[in-house]
Amino acid sequence: MQSDPQRRARGTQKLGEILGQAPEQVERSLGDVAPQLATYVLETIYGEIYQSPVLDSRTRQIVTVAALATLGTAARNCGPISAVPCGAALDGRNSSRS
Repeated sequence: MQSDPQRRARGTQKLGEILGQAPEQVERSLGDVAPQLATYVLETIYGEIYQSPVLDSRTRQIVTVAALATLGTAARNCGPISAVPCGAALDGRNSSRS
């Protein structure tokens, strides 16, 4: 996957806004296993999808947790990767409406 500096910059900003994390934390947690997944998470999920004005960040996080719960997998999926949206939605880290 070719890296896009503009999407990465947007993703870095949104990641910090929602989770209070630096991109290095994502790269550390995913980089050893799947470096391209780390790039995808930063540039596509946070740099592109989460930039959409259709849903604010808080609503998007609630929808993510609701979807996992509907599938009956919320407890199982609140592992290392999906614990991030679950934790952020549940503890109100991003409670502001933007």
